[in-house]
Amino acid sequence: EGLPVSVTEAQMLGVVVLVTNYLTAREQVKDNYDGLVADCTAESIYNGIYKLYTDKEFYCKLKRSICERDFSFDVESFYSLV
Repeated sequence: EGLPVSVTEAQMLGVVVLVTNYLTAREQVKDNYDGLVADCTAESIYNGIYKLYTDKEFYCKLKRSICERDFSFDVESFYSLV
């Protein structure tokens, strides 16, 4: 999948996502703004999960950013494919 729909669906529901650094990851997730982009290593993924779990202020900042994001274009694009 070039642009994982599940990531956008989670974001539309206000879920803070942590994704690995796949080809289009940074088009979907603004690292440290509305989610986290981790290298594709166990250590990097662990560090991202740990930061989200232990740094509540950081998590809330990401949550606010994702909730303020406008997904209207994503919804229109999705429905045009159906």
